[in-house]
Order: sequence, then structure tokens, then C-alpha cells
Amino acid sequence: MEDEVVPEIYYPQPEITGFEEFERAYEAYIEKERLPDICRPAISAANLFKRPKLSVTAYVPGFVYAGAVNLIAGEPKAGKSTLTWHLTNCISLGKKFLGEDVVKANVLYVTEQNEVSFRQETGLIPGFSENDNLFILMPEVSPAGSWATHVEFWGNKLRDTHSSVLVIDTFGSYANLPPGGENDSAVISDRLMELKKLYQHRPNLGIILVHHIRKPSTDIRYGGVKEFADLRDARGSTAIAGGVDHCMMISKATNERNVRNLHCEGRFDPENKFSIVLTDNGYCQQNAFRIGRH
Repeated sequence: MEDEVVPEIYYPQPEITGFEEFERAYEAYIEKERLPDICRPAISAANLFKRPKLSVTAYVPGFVYAGAVNLIAGEPKAGKSTLTWHLTNCISLGKKFLGEDVVKANVLYVTEQNEVSFRQETGLIPGFSENDNLFILMPEVSPAGSWATHVEFWGNKLRDTHSSVLVIDTFGSYANLPPGGENDSAVISDRLMELKKLYQHRPNLGIILVHHIRKPSTDIRYGGVKEFADLRDARGSTAIAGGVDHCMMISKATNERNVRNLHCEGRFDPENKFSIVLTDNGYCQQNAFRIGRH
């Protein structure tokens, strides 16, 4: 009599409606998952698609996506950190952003600013100074060492704080790039691949990289003034924009002090250009138009 073949057992996936449920279901499934030793850690497509699936893809639609590296890039003093503070404050408090519902989640914010500077600039953001769900890592407490050391440290802090969004402000301050490394595509790609190891235990992690762009110059194609920055304006190697999943390029509007122009482009939504205005109560949208996916 031939030996009976015992099929592999896969556990049924529960109905998942939020990130916390997804995290619990994913961890439980991975603990029970049985992969053939001969191919581990590689996984067949069939087994991959048996794992629990995210029911929600965005923490803030159009801005911050789950399981993705999101780039916020702007010229110095264009307000990229200010935009990021308001975004992550809304995510961690579960408040609407630009009228859009958000998915509430804890946030780990890695800043290049010291305590005095950070408190000075964020203290007037509504709800920020009472926010128990947004955790700040300042340079005073960051470990010395390589980029890999930083990534490992952040991974531990994500777990300790139960955070599902990680902000690195700015990427250049912590990437520990060698001379000329910002313009070296191999170096940049290596840094991004190391960072993506954080998805191993938290597939719904949303990573926000804050980065600099070259100051948008006058351009005859834009009537002499380039109002909206694009991906080519990101400072350094094109591997930075090419290696992330969603890009938000921020630039100052001409002759309008509190208005910022945003150019959003990536894998999730059609390309979009619009302007936002910073008020005492946060940002509001000034105008918007879709320009189509390319």
C-alpha cells in the first residue's frame, strides 16, 4: 500500500478590516506557516498569496501608503518637515488631513533636529504637544555607527512603540553616505534595500523619507518659472526617486508666502499637482488637477 500523502495545511484567513488586525493575523500566520526547507527563505507565488492581505493600502490617501517607501522632497525651507509633522500628527491622532480620512497608527519620527529646535517648531501644531502616539528619536539619542546599525535600532524602536509609520528626516543626515555617495546609484540603492528589511516583520509599515531637492530653476518650458518640482529635481542620484514607491515634491509658490505646490507621483495613484495653504488650523487645499499617469 502506498504511503498516504498528507497535504500541507494552510490556516483560513480571518476577515481583516484594519492594520492592527492585519499585524496580529500576519504574525499568527507566519508562526504557523510551513515552507519547504529546500527553498527557504524563498517562497512560491502560491504560498505568498496565501498570506493575509492588507485590506487598506494608505494611511493618508495620496500621501502616505502602507508597505511603501514614501518620499517627501523639497528645497531648503520649503516646508517639507512642516508638511511631515502635520501629516504624521494627523495619522497618529486619527484626524482628517486635507479633508481625507486617515488610518490611525503610531508613528516613530527620526529627526535631525535637537530637542530645543524641534520643540520650537512643532509646539504650535494643534494637538502635537499632547500627542501620546507620536514618538520622537532625536540625534542626541541615536546610536553612532553605520546605516545598518541605524536601521536595526529603528526596527527595535518600531516594535517597542508599536509604530506602523517610520519617518526619517532627513535621509541624508542618517544615510552615512561616503564622499560622492549621494550621486552614486549603487550606494543609494544599497541604502534603500537595507531599509526595506524592516518590512520582514511589519509588511504594512509606511516609511517616509524626507529629502532635499535642487532649487527649481527658471525654465523656459514653464514660462520662465517652474512652479512645480518634479522627480528629476531630487538631489543626488536618480536612484533615490527610482527606488521609492510614492513621491511628493514640495516647492514654494511664487509670491504667496503660505502656499506650497505639491507634485505627487508614484505606483498607487495618477500623477497629481495641487497647492496647499498652511493656516493656524493646519493645511487646506487650494486647487487640484489630475494630469494623468505616464
